[in-house]
Amino acid sequence: MYSLLKHVFFTQNVDSLDAPKISNFANNEPLNEGSHFSALCSVYKGSLPLFFQWTKDNQVITDDHFKIASHSERSSILSIEKVRSSDSGNYSCSVSNAFGSDSQTIILIIKGSHDYISVFHMILDN
Repeated sequence: MYSLLKHVFFTQNVDSLDAPKISNFANNEPLNEGSHFSALCSVYKGSLPLFFQWTKDNQVITDDHFKIASHSERSSILSIEKVRSSDSGNYSCSVSNAFGSDSQTIILIIKGSHDYISVFHMILDN
């Protein structure tokens, strides 16, 4: 009986060692310059510790214009106090742990920017 209980406990612990899975980002609408933007990257499944990284157009974000904060062990928030046209782009949150990784991308469109016009035409062309 003891060896059976030991096996069940061990199996449950192994099953809980998961790669992270990020909740889908909410769809966002184009923003006016000067508006506030934030994106929450929340992990609903995955073993701790988790390591978060934000990128813009596949480049790691290091600019002080962007604020990145840990909301909890399972979430990270990217925010821009006042967006400008140059902030248009693809923002990705990547999260990893010892068992794998996941990422989600959100497109930020600033009204009036050239990027907004290009993305709009790209959507219409497809």
